[in-house]
Amino acid sequence: METLLNTQAEVSRAIKAELRATWPRVKWSVRGGRGGGSSVSIHWTNGPTEKAVSAVLGKYEVGHFDGMTDCYNYDTDPEVYCDAAGNVANLGGVQYVFCAREYALDGAPGDDVCPALAADLGAVMGWAFSGDVEAQAPWSAGGGYYNAWRQEIYKVIQASTLTDGLHGIRARADRGTNSLAGIAGIAEAY
Repeated sequence: METLLNTQAEVSRAIKAELRATWPRVKWSVRGGRGGGSSVSIHWTNGPTEKAVSAVLGKYEVGHFDGMTDCYNYDTDPEVYCDAAGNVANLGGVQYVFCAREYALDGAPGDDVCPALAADLGAVMGWAFSGDVEAQAPWSAGGGYYNAWRQEIYKVIQASTLTDGLHGIRARADRGTNSLAGIAGIAEAY
């Protein structure tokens, strides 16, 4: 049976070990927050989506912030910590686990990925790219409003798992049959 984690350092080590086991080809940065020791921040480049990582790491938080009451609520229900078999389901230890995914084109961190990807996105969507990523993109599929090219590109990247790096944008093979909304259901980063 697993034991509850009590310190920020224990939680950080457990998170890094689980991330490495789940996505071994991704380089992870796991840092404890400064001050009261109630948070852990995770950073990585490309790899899995923030949504996928957050789903794996939720068990390391001891509660949640309630914006309606402006209070942090601790999970004290034993069912939250143990499953039906008595195994620990929530390891707890910190109030917040923050995830931040960065993007790098072909493994070159620090480059602005948008100019190189705008032409790819334009080809998939049938849009002409003028060379200005801050310019208004043609009508946004499913969004009903205009966005800059940069915004449309990041919508596609955020919905894509980039385990092998970021090389470009292409049409989704499951276009029209997936559950993704808007442009992310039409194009994918690879």
